[in-house]
Formats: sequence, structure tokens, C-alpha cells
Amino acid sequence: MTAGIAGNLGLIPGGPIFVFYYLATQHPVAVQRASIVVGVTVIVLAMLIAMVIEGIYDPPTIARCAAIVRLFLAGVVVGERLTLALPTVWFKRITYGLLLASGLATLVL
Repeated sequence: MTAGIAGNLGLIPGGPIFVFYYLATQHPVAVQRASIVVGVTVIVLAMLIAMVIEGIYDPPTIARCAAIVRLFLAGVVVGERLTLALPTVWFKRITYGLLLASGLATLVL
């Protein structure tokens, strides 16, 4: 709910809050990771569909989005393998590090 309110008010995007929420649960890492992947996928698809309906995205942009999907899927596969290979505590450290890095990159850009 917090992510929805903050995102709809334009304060912060819902994705990072969503990830923090799932990392705070007591579920196993595999469940946390799967929830994050599904949640991000749903958010991105909903935004894409809304923008297509509103006419914001033209066919070339949609084609570029389709090309990027391959990178997303590759990241999911690599992340799954890393999650299985690395200790559980590393998952949260790496995820928090990526959230921090993406937040700093957003501030800089």
C-alpha cells in the first residue's frame, strides 16, 4: 500500500519499496526472489500496456522494449543460478547493494 501511495503521488517509484517489502519478510530467499521477479514483471507490463493505450509508445519503441526483454530474462536466469550457488545472506546484501546503486545512479542522472 505504501508503494502504491508513494508511487501514485510521484514521490518514489513503487519498485524499490516493493523489493524492500519482500526482503523484510521471513520467507526463504527463493520465495523472496520469485516474488520480486513477479512483482517487477507485473509493474513493468502494466506501465507498458498503459503507455501503449495512451499512445505514448510507438511501434519502434515497442520493438526496442521487446529486445530489452531478452536482457531481463537473462538477468532472471543468472540471478536464479547465483541465488542457488551463493549463501543466503549474500542475496540480501547484493540486493540491497543494487538498490543503493540504482538509487544513487538516479540521483546523479
